[in-house]
Amino acid sequence: MTGFKKFLTKCLDYLIQAKVELIVVVAAIFVDLLTKGIVQANMSEGQVVTLIPNFLEWCFVYNDKAAFSFDFFLSDAVGIEGVRIIFIIVTFLALAAFCFILYKIRMRHAFSRVALALVIGGAVGNLYDRMFVGRVRDFIQIVFFGLDIDFLGGKSFAVFNVADSCLVIGVIMLIVYILFAEKFEKRNPRAPKPAEGVNASSGTETAEGSETADTTEEIPATDNSETSVADGSGTTNQTDGEKDDPKI
Repeated sequence: MTGFKKFLTKCLDYLIQAKVELIVVVAAIFVDLLTKGIVQANMSEGQVVTLIPNFLEWCFVYNDKAAFSFDFFLSDAVGIEGVRIIFIIVTFLALAAFCFILYKIRMRHAFSRVALALVIGGAVGNLYDRMFVGRVRDFIQIVFFGLDIDFLGGKSFAVFNVADSCLVIGVIMLIVYILFAEKFEKRNPRAPKPAEGVNASSGTETAEGSETADTTEEIPATDNSETSVADGSGTTNQTDGEKDDPKI
């Protein structure tokens, strides 16, 4: 139980520091659910509203499959309800893995943390739909200016939503970070710095500056009336304040 408490303490400490990540996750979930709710309240299923002619349309549909209507042929094997349950379980496992990775890279460049936060926010947005709506609400459709492009789905791309967009953007950002990680980390303000006075190459302490500390100690001055001073001949003379001994 002690180990579990330590783990919870570390997680709480991280959540206090992870302001950027939390803002991105919450914003992604909020925008996704807000836009889905607005579209569902104002459009009927299958309705299409043109925003930019021959380019962007709102097309409200319910998606029983994964992002961009992919189901990896699972619906033929387990049915629509089986696909929903499988995706819910897989999403929970993926979220647990993503959150763990986000904790492990907490000292990495903000670019990588924001990328993973977008992936988490997008996954949670679609998970909410599968659990509480039963199907994912999609409404964004890209039209290819009247062109028919087979490998992109024909005359338009698959209908998607804000959560799907966050997932794709986050994955692309992660790929960019992996390819250029070294350059990102060189300008990472959260990267641990070597301690002052420690030689980075050898790990040994060095003195500040080129001078060493003086090893001699200063002897405090004493009262002339109680001490004797050495003369050049090696004998000691009485101080002015000391009387002659009558026995000598």
